[in-house]
Amino acid sequence: MILHPTKTVAGRQATFNANNSGVSLNLTHISIGDSGGAIDDTRTSLRSEREKVSVYGRRVTTDQIHLDSVFDGASAFWVREVGIWAGNTLVYYWSTAGAELGYKSQNFEWLLGLDLALDEAVDGVIQVTAQAPNVGMTVAPILATVLQSLCDTNRLVLKNHYL
Repeated sequence: MILHPTKTVAGRQATFNANNSGVSLNLTHISIGDSGGAIDDTRTSLRSEREKVSVYGRRVTTDQIHLDSVFDGASAFWVREVGIWAGNTLVYYWSTAGAELGYKSQNFEWLLGLDLALDEAVDGVIQVTAQAPNVGMTVAPILATVLQSLCDTNRLVLKNHYL
C-alpha cells in the first residue's frame, strides 16, 4: 500500500514558521495507531495511538525524504493510522477506513519505511537528523534460528538421500 500522508494545519504552520525564521523543522517521531477513518488535516494527534518511536531518515532529493522506523512494542494490533511528528507537533497524518496498512505482531519488530514527497517550496526546511539504528543486530537472533533450521533440514535430506 502506498501512503500519501496529509500535512496537518499545525504542520503547515510549523513549516511556515521554520521557513520564515531560517531554521529547520526536524522530524523526530512516527506513531502508529489502530483506529482508522477519514483523513482530517486539523488533527493534532492520532485517534488511537498505540506506539510512538524515533524516526530515522535522510534526504533523497531536494523534494523527497526517506523515513524509517522500528516499532518493537509488546502489543499486537492492525495499523490503520500513521503520524509523523516534529517534537510535539503532528506534521503529517495518514489514515484509512476499511483497510489496514499492516499487522503489528506481539513482541516482534514491525518496520515502516516510506518516502515523503515534499511538494511545497517551504518544505525545503524539513530535515531528519537521526541516523538509522543497526536493525541487522536486532534481527540477528531470529535469522540465526532460521538459518540453523535450514541447515538441520539440509543435513537430514542429505543423510537420508545418500545413505
